[in-house]
Amino acid sequence: MMQTRPIQLTDVIYNAANQRFEALVTVHDGEISRKYPCAIDAPITMSFADAAHGLETQAMRRHATGRGTMVWVIVA
Repeated sequence: MMQTRPIQLTDVIYNAANQRFEALVTVHDGEISRKYPCAIDAPITMSFADAAHGLETQAMRRHATGRGTMVWVIVA
């Protein structure tokens, strides 16, 4: 069972050249926060809520498997 963790989306943009939403997604996990650059292919007409959900899902998958580029940040 996947545990719920606070997620934060930063700098969400629509990249028209590549037709995708992109963002830096932070997953807060206890005292450690991990940041993942994420992107989902989607039309510009996709709602922000659906795009955010797709970006969050991608970050959580990377977080759960330990795969993908990430930046470690220690939260004091």
